[in-house]
Amino acid sequence: MMIFDGIYSDVVTSFGSLWNYKVRENTLEIITPFATTSSKFVSVFLSKIGREFIVSDGGWVYEGTYGNTFDRDIDCYNKIFTHYTDSFSIKETLSQTGTSYFYKKTEHQISVPSLIFDMANFISSIVSASGVEYEKEK
Repeated sequence: MMIFDGIYSDVVTSFGSLWNYKVRENTLEIITPFATTSSKFVSVFLSKIGREFIVSDGGWVYEGTYGNTFDRDIDCYNKIFTHYTDSFSIKETLSQTGTSYFYKKTEHQISVPSLIFDMANFISSIVSASGVEYEKEK
């Protein structure tokens, strides 16, 4: 966790002491105090590649780790999803196995706590929205 010590301290200083973390090889899982309507706490994943700090959902939204169903084919959900990705300036990439990863990145260490906060809000919002039952109009 050495390279992330200062960043994690900045997060706790900025947003309070309810945060926690787990070291996962070269990635830091940051367990946030944000919750979903499925009663799960949101985690974000911080890594550094080259000069860039990357904050992602770890593929957990797509994989349904929060007890959610991720289905952009549902028109109402897709509109909500697009709204949040645009509002938070979230990017998406696909792994070789087809898993969608949502992320934000920066070269500026001082910006990382803000990206962590945005990703946690984004994940909480879209996971909670996926719990709504959407029906097509008849």
